[in-house]
Amino acid sequence: MTAQIQTINFHNQPLSTFEHNSIYYVAMKPICENIGLNWDGQRQRIQRDEVLSQGTVIITAPTNSGDQQMLCLPIDYLNGWLFGIDVKRVKPEIRDLLITYKKECYKALSDYWMKGKAERKTTTDERTGLRQAVSQLVSKKGLIYSDAYSFIHQRFNVQHIDELTAEQIPMAVEYIHKIVLEGELITDTSSKTHGILLDEEAFYVVAKAIAKLNESTFEWEKMMDLFSELESHRNYKTAFNLGVASYNLAQSSEKIIMKNLVQMRNKVWKKEIEDFIFSNPHLQNHTENKLVHYLR
Repeated sequence: MTAQIQTINFHNQPLSTFEHNSIYYVAMKPICENIGLNWDGQRQRIQRDEVLSQGTVIITAPTNSGDQQMLCLPIDYLNGWLFGIDVKRVKPEIRDLLITYKKECYKALSDYWMKGKAERKTTTDERTGLRQAVSQLVSKKGLIYSDAYSFIHQRFNVQHIDELTAEQIPMAVEYIHKIVLEGELITDTSSKTHGILLDEEAFYVVAKAIAKLNESTFEWEKMMDLFSELESHRNYKTAFNLGVASYNLAQSSEKIIMKNLVQMRNKVWKKEIEDFIFSNPHLQNHTENKLVHYLR
């Protein structure tokens, strides 16, 4: 098959992608070369995998050295392949880049096709100044963190600060500093809402359940590793799909919780829910979990 290749820039590295029959694909060899992985080994792993092998296509694409064949996967399968690579087993010098690809590569490709451009998510370090500004706002105005962050969410129409683009971060910092200095927009939000849909006790129970569900993705990863070692492809696929479903459910529910948390009147429960969200090591560190950011 011959395809019109599109090239996007991902952390100053090229990614080759194309569309065929309304399915978006990515060439796998360039990704391996970008990260520093052995292509032959990864190609064999893809061909051995019961799920990944069924999604592969071979395309012919023009290059500087003439037409070449490229093995490609649907971008929806990309994280399935990436999360099957154990960070602990690769060379130390490529670990950070591999983690970056695990966290951001799928979204960059998805954004390219769905939004017309690839939007790189900001890193934790890039958001440090914004978190410091929010801490200052909390200290100066006597707010709780969820209320302070809600100003950013409303202003930039996001549900979490990690959705802000690199261009929006300094704008958000300036906006928060303006509130600190001038006291703008510090209003009683209760007049604009009528409380959360669930009663507060039910809301609290749901929040705790979602926190546990988020933690369960680590257990799904262990099951995936076990089935992979046993070469039990059917069970691996089941564990992978259930893990992805659990993670996506937890993430969607968490956004609903964050959106409504500002309206909760029970301060003790509110603080405890905030601790679930902001103190959860899984959410803070975005560890090398094989299900993080899948289908985002």
